[in-house]
Amino acid sequence: MKLSQLTTNAEVLEQQLLNPLFRKQWEQTTLARTVAVAVSSYRSQRGLTQAALAERLGSTQPGVARLERGEHNPSLETLVKLSASLGFHFKIDITPTAAKSRPTSERARETAAVALRANEEVTISLAVDG
Repeated sequence: MKLSQLTTNAEVLEQQLLNPLFRKQWEQTTLARTVAVAVSSYRSQRGLTQAALAERLGSTQPGVARLERGEHNPSLETLVKLSASLGFHFKIDITPTAAKSRPTSERARETAAVALRANEEVTISLAVDG
C-alpha cells in the first residue's frame, strides 16, 4: 500500500465524530487534551522525564502520565499547580452561544475550540447551549 493511500488522522477523527457518543466524549475532554499537549510539549522541549516533571510539580510520575494521556479533565487545583510551577497561563472563556429554542430540561451541550500557543499559553473556549 502506498503512503498516499493511507487514511490520515484527520480523516479518522472526522469519521469518528459522526458517532454521537464519540463526539460527546471528544467534546467533554477538550480541556484534558489541551493540557496534555501543553504538559508533554513542555516536558519534551526541556528534556525532562515524567518523574523529573512530577518532582517540579510536587506530584508523582503516574500523575504526570495521566495528565499527558488527556483522558480526564484536570481539576482547577491541578491547573493552578501547573501555572505556578511551570509558568503556564490558562485562559478559560465560557460563553453562551446564540439562544436556540430548546426545552429547558434538555441537557446542555458543550462545544469547544482550542488553541495552543507557542509561549505556553493555553486558550480554551467553551460554548455552552442551555
